[in-house]
Amino acid sequence: MDEVREAFSCPQESPQFILPLTVSPTFNHQEQQMIINGTNGNDEITGTSSSDTIYGYGGNDLIDGGYGNDGLYGGSGDDDLYGYFGNDYISGGDGIDYLYGEAGNDTLVGGNNNDRLYGDDGNDVLDGGNGSDRLEGGAGNDELYGYYGDDYLVGGSGNDYLYGEFDDDTLDGGSGNDRLEGGSGDDDLAGYTGNDRLYGGSGIDYLYGESGNDYLSGGSGNDRLYGGLGRDNLTGGTGNDILVGVFQTGDDPGKGEIDTLTGGDGRDRFWLGTSTALFYDDDNSSSSGNSDYALITDFETRQDKIQLRGEAEDYILKTSPISVGSSTKDIGIYFDKSSSQPDELIAIVQDVSSLNLSSSYFVFV
Repeated sequence: MDEVREAFSCPQESPQFILPLTVSPTFNHQEQQMIINGTNGNDEITGTSSSDTIYGYGGNDLIDGGYGNDGLYGGSGDDDLYGYFGNDYISGGDGIDYLYGEAGNDTLVGGNNNDRLYGDDGNDVLDGGNGSDRLEGGAGNDELYGYYGDDYLVGGSGNDYLYGEFDDDTLDGGSGNDRLEGGSGDDDLAGYTGNDRLYGGSGIDYLYGESGNDYLSGGSGNDRLYGGLGRDNLTGGTGNDILVGVFQTGDDPGKGEIDTLTGGDGRDRFWLGTSTALFYDDDNSSSSGNSDYALITDFETRQDKIQLRGEAEDYILKTSPISVGSSTKDIGIYFDKSSSQPDELIAIVQDVSSLNLSSSYFVFV
């Protein structure tokens, strides 16, 4: 098939061109807006320097909007659509489509099937539509909506909003102060750098704050919340949740952090250590650790558990050195160090007047 390359200069407003089925045309136009209609074949279309509207219709099309604020519509078939410069609206339609916003503040809509949407530069809005889609915001403050299907959303740089909506989604905030919402389904949310806000929604969700001072809310379902680095606020919500304030595999997990852990309804477990690490130990032989600890705000002895490394003999319960609760009846959990060192504050259990290390609500690993 021969490629036909044409240049048009038309005085009338918004000229329209309907292309023959047997060509793969490329248009170059330097003067004014155009409406370009493709064919039911495999078209290759390049827009003008003005604001164009281009319809690919059937076939596997390659459309480049060029300069200007363009509207690109792939139609049926597996299409590649590039906005290039300008604030573009790009709709993939049916088929497995690849949409690239490139420069400008663009809106990308995947449509049906498993699509790939890349916002690139600018403050973009990406909507995956139906199917299991991959959405990447790129630079700028972007909004990403997975909609139906098991979607993968990556915010990139900037302060982004990611919403998985339906089904089992994976959300990656990237850099910046992001807001991530899983919606329904069993979702994985990771804020990464920045001070992020993560909301699991319904389903069995895994939330990772990573670095920064993050807020994590599990919602309904049996969720796992991992604050990571920074001073984090974790709320389990309804369900039987696991709350971990620290980045577990680093050196001195929890050092320099004060994390707030709220289980919510259900049988929750608060991790203050694992079989390989004690959390919130500043490793300072002259300090009692008042600058790094977990604050457990709603511990219920009848249903919740506190997990500690080692054995009961390794710990001491004392009145909290810091008053945090409404009743001023707070208990501090201390790691019992040698006689030459002050005991290390690991956690404060708020509004609880008495605890017993021998009780079943303490779990040692």
